[in-house]
Amino acid sequence: MCGLGFCAGGLPAQTATDGGEQIATTAQDTTSPERPAPAQPNVPATGDAPPRVAGPTPAVEEVRPELYYLKTKDGKLEPVLGFTYEDFYRLYRLEQNLQKGAKPPAFRFDKATFAGKVENGRLALRAEFRIVALNAGWTRIPLGMSSALLAEPPKPNGGASETGETERVLQFDATEGYVLWLEGEKDAVHTVVLEQLLVPLEMNGEESRVRLALPRSLTMADVRIQVPVANARVKVSDAAAVVSTKAVGDDATEAAFAARGGEVQVSWRGGTSEAAAPMRVVEATSAIRATVDDRAIFWEAQLAVRPVGEPLDSFDVRLPAAAQLDPVAPGGYVVSVSGEAERVATVSLKKPTTEALAIRLVCRRPRNVAEAKETVDFAGFEVVGAARQSGNIVVAIDGDWRIAWQRRAEVRDAEQPPESLTPPEDQQAYPFAYYRQPFSLVGEIAAQPARLDIEPQYQVTVEGDRLLLNARLMYKVRGAKVAKVQLRLNGWALDELGPPGLIHSAGAVAGEDGLLTIPLAQRMRSTFDVTFTARRPLAVDVRRVEFALPGVTADVIAPPTLVVETADNIDLMPVAAETSHLTPRGNGPPATMTNGKRRHPPLVYRVLGDGSEARFVADRTLRKGEVSAESTADVSLAGGEVRVEQHLDLRVAFEALNRIVLELPAELAARRDVSYLIDGQPALPIAMNELAVGANAAAAANAASGKSGGAADMAWIAIEPPAAIEDRARLTIRHASALARGGESAVPRSLSVPLALPADAALRSSVVRVTSPSPGTIGAESPWAISEGSSSGAAEFRANGRAARITLKMTAEPKRTVVQTTWIRTVVADGMRQDRAAFRVETDEPALDVGLPAGATANQIAIWVDQRQVVPRIAPRAEDSPTGTLSVRVDLPDARGARSAATTRPRVHTIEVLYNVTATGDPFGSHRWEPPRIVGEAWEMRTLWEVVLPRNEHLVADPDGFTPEYAWQWDTGLRWGDAEIFPVLSRRPTLSTAELQRITAASPVRITSGQTNRYLFSVSGPAGSMEVRTAPRSLLVLVASGIAIVFVLMLIYAPAARRPTVMLAVGVALVGIAFWSPSAAILGAQAAAVGLALSIAAGAMSWWLGDRRQPASSPSAPALRVDRGSSANRPRREDRSQATTLTVPAEVSAGEAKP
Repeated sequence: MCGLGFCAGGLPAQTATDGGEQIATTAQDTTSPERPAPAQPNVPATGDAPPRVAGPTPAVEEVRPELYYLKTKDGKLEPVLGFTYEDFYRLYRLEQNLQKGAKPPAFRFDKATFAGKVENGRLALRAEFRIVALNAGWTRIPLGMSSALLAEPPKPNGGASETGETERVLQFDATEGYVLWLEGEKDAVHTVVLEQLLVPLEMNGEESRVRLALPRSLTMADVRIQVPVANARVKVSDAAAVVSTKAVGDDATEAAFAARGGEVQVSWRGGTSEAAAPMRVVEATSAIRATVDDRAIFWEAQLAVRPVGEPLDSFDVRLPAAAQLDPVAPGGYVVSVSGEAERVATVSLKKPTTEALAIRLVCRRPRNVAEAKETVDFAGFEVVGAARQSGNIVVAIDGDWRIAWQRRAEVRDAEQPPESLTPPEDQQAYPFAYYRQPFSLVGEIAAQPARLDIEPQYQVTVEGDRLLLNARLMYKVRGAKVAKVQLRLNGWALDELGPPGLIHSAGAVAGEDGLLTIPLAQRMRSTFDVTFTARRPLAVDVRRVEFALPGVTADVIAPPTLVVETADNIDLMPVAAETSHLTPRGNGPPATMTNGKRRHPPLVYRVLGDGSEARFVADRTLRKGEVSAESTADVSLAGGEVRVEQHLDLRVAFEALNRIVLELPAELAARRDVSYLIDGQPALPIAMNELAVGANAAAAANAASGKSGGAADMAWIAIEPPAAIEDRARLTIRHASALARGGESAVPRSLSVPLALPADAALRSSVVRVTSPSPGTIGAESPWAISEGSSSGAAEFRANGRAARITLKMTAEPKRTVVQTTWIRTVVADGMRQDRAAFRVETDEPALDVGLPAGATANQIAIWVDQRQVVPRIAPRAEDSPTGTLSVRVDLPDARGARSAATTRPRVHTIEVLYNVTATGDPFGSHRWEPPRIVGEAWEMRTLWEVVLPRNEHLVADPDGFTPEYAWQWDTGLRWGDAEIFPVLSRRPTLSTAELQRITAASPVRITSGQTNRYLFSVSGPAGSMEVRTAPRSLLVLVASGIAIVFVLMLIYAPAARRPTVMLAVGVALVGIAFWSPSAAILGAQAAAVGLALSIAAGAMSWWLGDRRQPASSPSAPALRVDRGSSANRPRREDRSQATTLTVPAEVSAGEAKP
């Protein structure tokens, strides 16, 4: 109950036994303290009173806490010891206070004394408190005594204060009792006296009881009560401890006890005449650890003793029964033993003290291991005369022993031992907690038997001439340690035992009964595994396979698991009728069992019983080895040679393959530059003749029939792999030879490529992939057929049957020209036009003709090829060329002489042409420009046309058929010196001139100084003529601003222009223009900004001048405001030449208004 707050003040909580009280003179209760017998509160005891012994002074006893019932959240009543509603309310308030945060106290009790006398069925009590106020001002002090009646009210401002008179108010609270309010200075000391506190008595048979609700913040209070009973036995509850009792006259007894805050119960009845010795120890707490081993029982106790009253110089400790005290090296005290019968140790202090003490005692009790069982009471270390005793005891087992607990009294199980009493991990511990002395903890010590659990796992592999067994025995030992394990082999020959560090394999001995004893390297407990391998011979010609499993000995045998595997060339069919005590397991082998990669899935069984009667029976079939292959060859005709890389993907079934026999053309077998690799590892070929191929029927049949090209033209070689091939392998064959050229013309060429074939394997497929750098068509002779998806310069062929060579037929494609990118840069300035065109060309032609547009001057042409200037040659005009056009022939660098014809591929060049054209166009800025182009059959992929105009010249609209490659961005607008008045929107190309040069690999272009307007357009494929319209900036501003000024003046002076239909029509027209040509719309809007600004300025000036000429209205005449935006009821002015803006209202006098 310490968790509920009952351990405040350092006093451990206690648990009640039957009757709800603690009486030192009665026998100890042996019932379980965890679940006390239910009892209703305040029920009188039915037993006889303890016998009285004549004497002047009564014995001292304590009152046990009473039993109450509280409801849980499920509505179930649970017994709670000494837990009242007030305790519950106090703990609830404490919890709420903790959630809000702890606050420093406002006062403290320096001293509290209570003195009273029982008479007339009640206790008349006088309480005196010495209080220190820790804060200035009013202080609230709960005084408790909720069950008392204050018969004599305190005097106003009564009591004394060491710092002067103070204001005091006494109130009563149903929960906290009497509450005193004090007003004073900080650290003021107050003395408060309450006279005639009447507390009612409770009768329980011959026992009388009184409850005192002391202030809860009290740490210690002195209480003296005189009861009208001679030689009374006085008992107090857990919150107090009796210090002394004495007789008062012949018919009364006075008891003095110390108490802390909270409820204190005091009960008494008639007692003996012996006077109780004054209590010298108020509390003793012990931490005891008892260790049981093969020789003795050892106790080690740490005692915490708290004296009370006079200084303590010695005290007695009762040791466990039959225990002998071991000498220790104490500090500040001496321990001696007296009384052989009771085994009492006297602790003598070197210096009397009133402070708490820490005492360490060690004792032992020899064991009689010859007895099968030994009964021991582990209780002890009772501090004689201590008022309260509690603590923990841990019994640890070091060795193969167990304890059967028989009797317990005043002790309960603990969840876990305290950290100071925790034994080593290899020791079993029994933690307990006791709550009074003397307590009893009797156990019977006996040797702990070893309990062996085992789970066997067996893995049997069926091979051609033997059975192999891999076994794993998983042991779990409980109780005593074991030094050996045993098993029966049941006809298996043992090969190896393991693991080496766990067992002594050399010490394994088989008895006459066939039981194999395996000694362990050391005595074991907990879990460990034993592994072993064994074998049984098996005749090759025997079809039936049967075996029994090894037998194991253990207390508990888990159902074993059996996994049966076979070699790849063995088919196994279980005989269910003869198989016994085995049931198939459907979820596969356990994760702890390893099985190799096999062709057949393993057979998994759950063994019924312990496995001694299990028997496996099956029929086996031996299969001959099978080898299949898939051939894939890559043939490359690049670099003037034929490169062949052939892969034979082998798949082996039933038997491992130790040798690979290849059948290949004789000219290939005789070459020394052929390399062979098996799974990437080099391998050496071994030459063989036809007879050395062996008895392989497939190879002999192929050689005899000549399917591979005739036996006379074929040869055989053997390849030995580094390790036997059990499943899959890849054999790679590489060789190369020079390629004969077929001349410059597009003529058919023939090429024969030798291939290798597996002689001892079934060829499932044969694929040849051919790649050539020269474009053209590739074919092959029978039995090869071309596959779908072949393209120019690449083809894939498949053979129907076995073919040791492939004959290729190749036809070259005609030459071609591809213009990857065309960049045209047109610069217009001073009535002249200059074009610069860059063509990125991929071609086989030695020379190309470039057609120039009409108007290009022949004497002003410059040409560059791959950034190197060449001399232009005027080519004759083609028949289909328009009149007035020029063609320039450009010779391309020929690199054929540096490489073979087989490697000739289209080359990529950059051709640049620079020429001048007389500017053509009408006075209104309309232009039509023709682009240059490659003459002949050329495929143009993309054209980029860059137009450069002077700074004051703008492109009005985008040309048709071209995609604009620019974005509108803010740019520098009107400036005044170095200051920018406002920016304007301008078209900025997405690709700069430098980026266009990089795309076409063209020569650097000289950028003329000064600002220009650049525009970029693109088109997929060849570009047609470009029709554009340009205009000077001044003309754009004049036209657009004029339209804006006219429109604004119409809005001001023409009321019809302000009609909604007119405004709607104008808006629709503007939106249509924006959709039709966004570029023209944005350009016109910026040009109209000047006219719009002038119109706004003119309107503002007109309004301002009209307002100044407005006559002032008479102060006495009422004013009439007329809206000039409406034509109805418009007042006439004498001077009609002065107009105002639409938004300025006019005021006229009432006398001038017309009806």
